[in-house]
Amino acid sequence: MRYLPLRWIVVLAGLIAPIITARAHFCGPPEIKLTVGETLSWRITADLVEKETVYTPKLTGSNGVAQVYPLTGFSSRHGDFLLTGLAPGTNILSVHWLYLGNGFSSDCAVSIVVVADPRPLSYPTVPREGSLVTYDDQLPADTFRSMIDRFIPAESQKLLVLTECFAGNIAKSPSFQNAPNTCILSATVQNQTGKYGGYHDDAARALKQEAGRSARTVHEQGVKGKKTSPPPPHGETNQFAFLFMNSEWPITGGTLAPEGFSLEPITANSAVKSRHIVVFMGDPQVKNVRIEMHGDVTVPLPFGAVVTIRDAADRDAIKQNFSGQPNTTFMTAGGEPNPNDARQGLNGWDMPGTSRALARAIQAVGDAIRNSPNPAREQFILFVGDHGGTGFVSAPFRTNAAAQSSIFLPEALTVFGSEDALYELISRDPNGTPQLHVQIEPNNNRTPALASAFAPPVTFAPGSFSLTLSGGPGNELTLADFTQFNLDWDGDGLISPAGGEYFTLRFPITEFQLFSRFLGGSPALRFENRSDQNVTVTRFRLEYGSAPRTAYPIPPPRIRKLSLKSGQVQLTVVALQFENYVVEVSTDLKTWLPLSTNQPITEVSTITAAIPQRVGAASYRLRWLETP
Repeated sequence: MRYLPLRWIVVLAGLIAPIITARAHFCGPPEIKLTVGETLSWRITADLVEKETVYTPKLTGSNGVAQVYPLTGFSSRHGDFLLTGLAPGTNILSVHWLYLGNGFSSDCAVSIVVVADPRPLSYPTVPREGSLVTYDDQLPADTFRSMIDRFIPAESQKLLVLTECFAGNIAKSPSFQNAPNTCILSATVQNQTGKYGGYHDDAARALKQEAGRSARTVHEQGVKGKKTSPPPPHGETNQFAFLFMNSEWPITGGTLAPEGFSLEPITANSAVKSRHIVVFMGDPQVKNVRIEMHGDVTVPLPFGAVVTIRDAADRDAIKQNFSGQPNTTFMTAGGEPNPNDARQGLNGWDMPGTSRALARAIQAVGDAIRNSPNPAREQFILFVGDHGGTGFVSAPFRTNAAAQSSIFLPEALTVFGSEDALYELISRDPNGTPQLHVQIEPNNNRTPALASAFAPPVTFAPGSFSLTLSGGPGNELTLADFTQFNLDWDGDGLISPAGGEYFTLRFPITEFQLFSRFLGGSPALRFENRSDQNVTVTRFRLEYGSAPRTAYPIPPPRIRKLSLKSGQVQLTVVALQFENYVVEVSTDLKTWLPLSTNQPITEVSTITAAIPQRVGAASYRLRWLETP
């Protein structure tokens, strides 16, 4: 059992009431209202003694109003359903349940009322630029786009399945708004973290060729398994932010609609002649998550069984789905390089999850497509898993920084404020390490002319450069430690800025330094070149750190109020809707006995019990009751 923080309340003592159980099923709310695009859960709660029930659902009303999953018969302890609003209107979900233990049966129903959202969807956060996290770097969206454009012909269809944190930042990036023949499936909206056991694994299992299948099918399966937030705890002042941070809200992007990317089998007469799949994960993880199974869909729910989620399992599922298919290539890149050969991966990965390895994989796909008779009939599929990144990226500029000189960069840095949901998301990650990246080019002519290509500079000595953030008088912070990184993705030994390659200086900054001094501010940046070489600064970006998918804890149940009425104790309880908890009582704070269990609760409910007698005091506490 998991014990959560206790709320102690002492009342006049008395006899301990017997355990209260009910031998029945409790229907969920009779009506649920949804806006278009919103998803909520609805449960038929079984009694503690009833271990397995057959549920037979039926949806009536106009087609296309609501989506219900599952909508076929299934056996389970509780009857859990996910309801998604598709268009304004009303549907009725009727469910017949049959308990096999004693043959008892009955019916439950819910009216699903879907309404249009009168306001444009807004988020409690300012969208930021997304970055693709590799093992050794974070590729900004425009660099990622340049890599694809460099190698994959424009006329070829491209499917990007982005399941990492902040995937929506790339899906909605201006860099991909006009990407030709590109369909993007994203597990999240902008600035939102992915959730383990949510969208990603269901989309991975659905990514396969099959008659009638398209990228739309993949996205819909991912949506079925997405993480849906529990109700905000009582007293939460920004409920929308709470839902935003604890949910996945999948979206699509690009210029090609999901239904336009066919996953029909490849045959002699098919429109698609060959497929080339790459699975990429910069830092694959393993997490234990509470999961409930709904058919073949995994849904993260607070009291599901503990399941080990491996990012590599997504890789293996996709590999199995396309194994043995004609005219199909499959490559993987993830994790750290092989210490004996940096071009090779470890633990089942063909290549490491480095920026160069990703470029090699995409380049190999591009070569195969360009050598085909008709590149327009070739497909490129890229599935991206953990991690993801986001931050602030300046507009491109060219400013000369001569040797032994100091300059102010032409654009100030913008740091989000404390009211932005991204602030709490970043602060929750104990391993996050923000960095300021400054891209430079050598410049021997002392003018900021565009460099067509250049050899990476020799390693600069410590102290050659510094970066100072200035938030006003008395608020300056100088960063003097840096590392340097070359993005030479074609491996020709030259950095080609026009091709999206770059040389960067990376200055680490702690979250405390950044947020305590500059939260919500726009500090100016002064770049000092103490080296003996002239350089040109071309861009800077703030990366808040690579973020893994999350699995946040649910708010604990708690007693809001206790009152005495007519010889009884009344407890007003705030707890997660549809989940079971136990009210326990003790007369000595050592031995706890259950007072009531399996309450068919709403978010706020009232429990009534007899007042104990013949003892001086009694204490009450709540804890979640986990499903056996």
